[in-house]
Amino acid sequence: MVLKTLSAEREKITVFFPSLVRRIGGEKAKELKAIASEHKCELKRIRRSRNWQISGFFEQLSEYTQQLKVAGIVTDTPFIVEKISEALKPYEKAFLPERLAALISKNENITLAELMDKTGCTIAQARLARDENEL
Repeated sequence: MVLKTLSAEREKITVFFPSLVRRIGGEKAKELKAIASEHKCELKRIRRSRNWQISGFFEQLSEYTQQLKVAGIVTDTPFIVEKISEALKPYEKAFLPERLAALISKNENITLAELMDKTGCTIAQARLARDENEL
C-alpha cells in the first residue's frame, strides 16, 4: 500500500512494511534506517505497532534502493527493494524528462547508455533529452 501526500511541488511517497523487524531483525533495521537517513528518507516505526514505513521523494527513494543494491543488502532483504520499486513505478514515467535533464545537467558528458541504465528510458527518449539540453 502506498500513501501519497502533496508536499510543495512534488509528492512524498510512503511505502509500508508490515512486521519489518520480525522479517529482518533489529540490527538490520537499524542499518536500513541509517542508510535511509543518509538519503534524506525517513524509515520509522508506525506508532507502537510492529509495522514500519519509509517516506521520501521519488529521487530520494530511488537513490536509496540503488544504495541497497550496491551495498549488497538486497540479498538479505529483497522484499524491501521490490516493494519500494513497485511503489515508484507510477512515478517513473511522470518524472522521466526531469530526471533525464537533471542527469545531463550534472554530467554533460554522460553517455546515452548511462542515461538508459540509470532511468530505464529508451534510446529515443535519451537522445531527445540530450538534444533539448543542448538547445
